[in-house]
Amino acid sequence: DEFVDPDLGRLPTSLYITEGTNHVVRSMQLQYQSYNGVINTLAGSRVQGGGPVLEGEVQAATQAKLNSPMGVAADVMTGNVYVSDTANNRVLMMPTMEFTSLGCWRENVEAPLIPSVEGQVGDPFLDGSPEGRLDSINKCALATLRRGFLVFAIRLMGTCATFEDAHLVYRNEGASTSCSNGLGGAKDNSVYRFARPGAMV
Repeated sequence: DEFVDPDLGRLPTSLYITEGTNHVVRSMQLQYQSYNGVINTLAGSRVQGGGPVLEGEVQAATQAKLNSPMGVAADVMTGNVYVSDTANNRVLMMPTMEFTSLGCWRENVEAPLIPSVEGQVGDPFLDGSPEGRLDSINKCALATLRRGFLVFAIRLMGTCATFEDAHLVYRNEGASTSCSNGLGGAKDNSVYRFARPGAMV
């Protein structure tokens, strides 16, 4: 827990893995309890190939055809990940979703400083009950990026909260020590901020 602790404001750490024979690159975010890390596909469609990548053209990384990727490197200053698409003789660059924990902060239960965004129609990320949602921190991050906001909070062990000015008000009630596993508490928010606004795979 000294390695990464979202309740004390330490940085979540991402692990990147190439699967050359599957033609994909995986990512896993090591959270407070690292064995809870969820493995996601960062790039590659599992179809061997090598279509052209045109400058300025937006392409979903998970739809790209790679050919035996054998190396991956991350630039911690920019958040960019570089993939050696080995059999295609090229290096591909892509931005990643990176956020840092701002720690545990009290919430105004009567009139929340950061309102919940649960139950809003058309949100593809906030599925099911918040308390039982798998990978709730990353899903709240995606829901926040979709809205174009900078800061988000988790409380009540999974409830996602965010709004445009969350970065201005999250400290108003003072710091707390009652958050659990980066998922907040009954009266507290675990608060996160994107390292680079708008960056998403």
